[in-house]
Amino acid sequence: MTFARSRKLAAGRLGHVGAVTGLVLSGVSATTVAVATPAAASSWSTLYVSPTGHSGASDRSCDTAGHSAISAAVQAASSGATVRVCAGVYDEAVVVDDKVIRLVGDGATIAPPATLDTAGLTIEGDGASGSIVTGFTITGAQQEGLLVQHTSRITISHNRVTDNDLACQPQVNPGLDCGEGLHLRAVSHSRVLDNEVSHNTGGIHITDGVPAGSIGQSAFGYTSPAGPTFDNLIEGNSVIANLWDCGISLPSHNSTAFGDPASGGVYDNTITKNLVLDNGTSGGGGAGILVATPFPGTAAYDNTITHNVIAGNGHSGVAIHSHAPAQDVHGNVIEFNEIGRNNAIGDNSAGVTQTAGVIVFSAVVPVTGTVVTHNHFVDDYFGIWLSNAPGTDTSHNSYLVVDVPVKS
Repeated sequence: MTFARSRKLAAGRLGHVGAVTGLVLSGVSATTVAVATPAAASSWSTLYVSPTGHSGASDRSCDTAGHSAISAAVQAASSGATVRVCAGVYDEAVVVDDKVIRLVGDGATIAPPATLDTAGLTIEGDGASGSIVTGFTITGAQQEGLLVQHTSRITISHNRVTDNDLACQPQVNPGLDCGEGLHLRAVSHSRVLDNEVSHNTGGIHITDGVPAGSIGQSAFGYTSPAGPTFDNLIEGNSVIANLWDCGISLPSHNSTAFGDPASGGVYDNTITKNLVLDNGTSGGGGAGILVATPFPGTAAYDNTITHNVIAGNGHSGVAIHSHAPAQDVHGNVIEFNEIGRNNAIGDNSAGVTQTAGVIVFSAVVPVTGTVVTHNHFVDDYFGIWLSNAPGTDTSHNSYLVVDVPVKS
């Protein structure tokens, strides 16, 4: 789906929305962000990959490509090189884990075979810090389409991530971690810009690591590199029709994160100018954007959700959920968003069956310091639904065809 079609779809979902903050609809595809590149970018060498590539070719263009597989080119490349992938379908899973690579697709599709129970493209480890991925379609992976973990300063831009995470469909348990289409785990200072993420189990997943022996390992059945996920920018993405889970989710899965930001936690991330439409409408469902702490010791705080267009999602447009003692979900900010009709299938955790724009809920620990201001709500029963969220700032919002603007 093009960004132009996405904006048209958003306008249709929201009806009257657009006049109040036209910046959102006009700004999604016009995002201007400096792409983080290594200092040595000007001296990067280039390797070419083409379905017709072969060893011994001059490797100076798509017509003379020296490689027929992306993985082979990545292995052959020196750190700091560009791997330019020419038009074609590449039935492989690609891993970048020990060097800085600028991976550029030109009509290229990564489509790993069903026999590979893995992500389509994985960027991981300190050695890969500073890598760039742009211009790919990634589809058909049994796990995540694109997994970034235990690294930093990664730029993921202008990719199409669709029909991945197939091993987790249909997803009927909203508490299960499926990885979703695009996953950042134990990642910092990275940028996810202007991608289309559609028709995966869920959309963009932003989590901390799951250390061995933790509650997270017992809950999800796996371990991963431990560490926090912070200071990432998720901007200008089209996150649409990921039917089984949330559009964009920020759950903490590290039970050692509470009070220890060096150990874990999901904090200081910015989610802005994204189109988040029609996610989580099947199975266990999901919110448009979720911030959550599922078990003791987890922490997801001080995140900013701003200037997004959010409508048609199975659970609320934005949900903040806290489920157990010893959790930290303070200081999350929801501002300047256009929020249409959401929560069509109801939020069982919070017990909200009517349509709702924003739900802030805690089963045990009060959610404090939440800011929900300067949003425009359209066509919901509840604009903002609060439970155990004392002191939430709900000022300066506007409501159109909303029965109960704020329920607390």
